[in-house]
Amino acid sequence: MQRTLRHQALSQHLHTGIAILALALFCLFICGCSTTSTGEQTPEQPVSQIVPSKLAIVHTGGMEGAYKREGRSMGLAAIKGLATQLEGEGYEVLTLDSGNSLGGSAVSNLMDGETAVGFINAAGYDAMALGKLELALGTSTLSKRFSQSDFKYLSANVLDAQSREPLTSTRFIHTLTDGRSVGVFGLTSPSGTEGLGPLASAGVTLSYTDLETIAKQQVSELKAQGCRLIVCLTCLGFDEQGLPLANHIASTVDGIDVLLDASTGDTSQRTQTSESGYDSLVIETASGLEAASVVIWEQSKLSTRTVDAQSAKKDDEQVASLVTQAYTELDRQLAKVVCISQEALPAERALTGSCGLGQLVADTILWEASRGVTKGPDAALVCASTLKASLPKGDITNAGILSVLPHTSNRLCTMEITGGRLEQALQPLFANPVQPSESMPQVSGIVYAFEQQEGDAAAGHWVIQSVGGKPFSSQDTYTVVTSESLVASGGALQSLVGDSGNLSDLGTSADKALSNYLAQECKGSMPERYLELPAEAPAEEASSS
Repeated sequence: MQRTLRHQALSQHLHTGIAILALALFCLFICGCSTTSTGEQTPEQPVSQIVPSKLAIVHTGGMEGAYKREGRSMGLAAIKGLATQLEGEGYEVLTLDSGNSLGGSAVSNLMDGETAVGFINAAGYDAMALGKLELALGTSTLSKRFSQSDFKYLSANVLDAQSREPLTSTRFIHTLTDGRSVGVFGLTSPSGTEGLGPLASAGVTLSYTDLETIAKQQVSELKAQGCRLIVCLTCLGFDEQGLPLANHIASTVDGIDVLLDASTGDTSQRTQTSESGYDSLVIETASGLEAASVVIWEQSKLSTRTVDAQSAKKDDEQVASLVTQAYTELDRQLAKVVCISQEALPAERALTGSCGLGQLVADTILWEASRGVTKGPDAALVCASTLKASLPKGDITNAGILSVLPHTSNRLCTMEITGGRLEQALQPLFANPVQPSESMPQVSGIVYAFEQQEGDAAAGHWVIQSVGGKPFSSQDTYTVVTSESLVASGGALQSLVGDSGNLSDLGTSADKALSNYLAQECKGSMPERYLELPAEAPAEEASSS
């Protein structure tokens, strides 16, 4: 039976909101080797008198931005063509992904996964396990992606940090034409929240229950609902011995017929037998869409095929067109000139004091955080390390802005902080006269000065004079906007977070803010105040608007 194709046109904005088209069908031939493995432990007759259904599960994992056919990637148009081909052969098809697929390249990152959702919708996916790249979006953005997606997100062990309820669906059941049910549940790697920024990690938590217990519960509930084939969808990573964690789950949890993983980077399969003798087919599928695994369930038997870029000869035309248009629009947006500067703004000058580029970025994020609110933040704060490159003389493009402020590390947030904690956190960051510092603050809304020790030009300390246009007080509480990476673990401003009980996500990033600031506030021409601001000598006053 042909699947009903879910059809939705998804608006892809890529900075200016140019729409991208939707999808249709086309055929694709496949080839690959076929291997038989254990399926149901006790095959039974179908529950109806209808001709037994044939099921094909198309599995990918860790797309990591490789949506287009190029290099070793077969691309999503080939995945759609593969599913269409299998349907033409009489199979009912489920298309599943192990997660880590909403990020990994500019085309996905710059729209925080929205473009990727459009591609995956078009390719006809049924479900995706939650991976680290999905969780890194943060719960606010991720909830938007949930609502935009035609496919299900699955994870039985990722919980909402406040409610302690599953963040998304834990499983789903697909009923075949002949009446048999297939159950699919998702697991997220135990390391899925490691290294997330404070905005993303604050919204989610991993269940304290061990994975084996969670998996056993999911299997039990699916069996109780009459599922004849049970599939675990995940990207589990490795255990302490460096072995795929999928092996451990399959060998300790009875009832998993197929475990679809994407941890090893290669495409392979193995049969894992539990202590009680239950056989599970463990499939590892290569990341980056270098291959897709096809699991066939026919006459209660399991077999597999592998399809890669070479064996996938044709692409679905409309999915290919959708992806091509998105990449073309991305290139156009990156090449767009948003501002013209009469002089270069060097990043290295930020290492020794306040500089034009640092002042520009600090002013930008304060402006961004103040838009549309009654009372904006008092100040903005970044560090020299935030500035990854210089802005050139002449045309400044979005690509140039991204080289200065990489998108994935510059999500903007605000925090409430006392003046005492602000002063305590800033003091060790300032450069001294002989030692440049990557932590050198670049500020807007803060005025500070270096008080020289009498008789020694190199000795002294920095003093905050005012914040938000008012005299500084260590007792007052200030609202400061900064970059998430700076307050993350290991960031230059990590010590600020301990005093802020309400780190808030602004829902945008510094690169987007700078593009808007230059085009809208600066009217496409670099203001002279940034061109004329040299790096201050440490003994001189550094101030900002």
